[in-house]
Amino acid sequence: MLSHGNSVIDPQSHRGLLNGGAVFVVSKETRDGVEWCVDADEGTVRESDGQYPNVGLRPCAFMAGPTEQLFLPYFSRIESRFPYVEVCLLIDSNSKNGNAQDGDRVRLGGCDRDDGTFDFDYEDMINGQGQIKVADNHNLCLTYEGNNPDDNDRMVVQACENENKFLFEFRTGWYELGSGDYCVTIKDGKVKEGNRIVFDRCNGFSSHWRIDGDGLFHSRKNDNYCMTAESYEEDSPIRLAKCDPEDKFQLWEWPDGFEAPINLKSDPDLFLVVQGQTESRGDPIVIHSSGREWSGDAVHV
Repeated sequence: MLSHGNSVIDPQSHRGLLNGGAVFVVSKETRDGVEWCVDADEGTVRESDGQYPNVGLRPCAFMAGPTEQLFLPYFSRIESRFPYVEVCLLIDSNSKNGNAQDGDRVRLGGCDRDDGTFDFDYEDMINGQGQIKVADNHNLCLTYEGNNPDDNDRMVVQACENENKFLFEFRTGWYELGSGDYCVTIKDGKVKEGNRIVFDRCNGFSSHWRIDGDGLFHSRKNDNYCMTAESYEEDSPIRLAKCDPEDKFQLWEWPDGFEAPINLKSDPDLFLVVQGQTESRGDPIVIHSSGREWSGDAVHV
């Protein structure tokens, strides 16, 4: 079960921790400086006849954040965000009793299946790398066919070895909250207590944010600084402050990620919005009782 600190996080509430509901599953093995990600881009989902994509290894496309490379790991399952239906990594077992065997391929399938459970140490995976083991047989681990990562490699389970090809990392991303060329960004790019958050040209790290498991929106310019509202008053400005998980004005909810309003946890009727009717460059970001939708336009790692 996924945990954050000493608390257990359910799959809905921890979407924020995973920056909009997803991580990249990145192989420890690289080739020619290229990083490789688990990818579910082969085929289409047709639930009516049980047709689901195969799963392979592809060069990581961090900047684009394609859904076929985004996964939601929880409760010993790894759910794909590709088809926007509830499908998980499953093992195609050829054995009569259905037990996983060395060399079995991995594909997508319904998350209610019994052959889709894996064990992994979340803290290891998010902070470095670890093995993704078959839940009912810890001698088998997720890996890829072949000796070196390649576009044609399918994901399989094989006897675990202490080699890079059996090691993976859950890589979170930083999101640009914005629309087109304009983003939620730090005014003048200056990280300091009380500086305003405004609607301005997207400006690299000044426009990159991540929301953690507590609901804090961290700035990529300085991870110790977070978005905060001044009060519950309508059009209260959003500023930078030292991150404090005990400060109710710093705790936000982005329940669905990507295309959903962002609201204060302590008052779900107050949303992160642009002040002004035309959303002009330099307009302040405030809280307001009617919310607009922000999108994670790009993922940066």
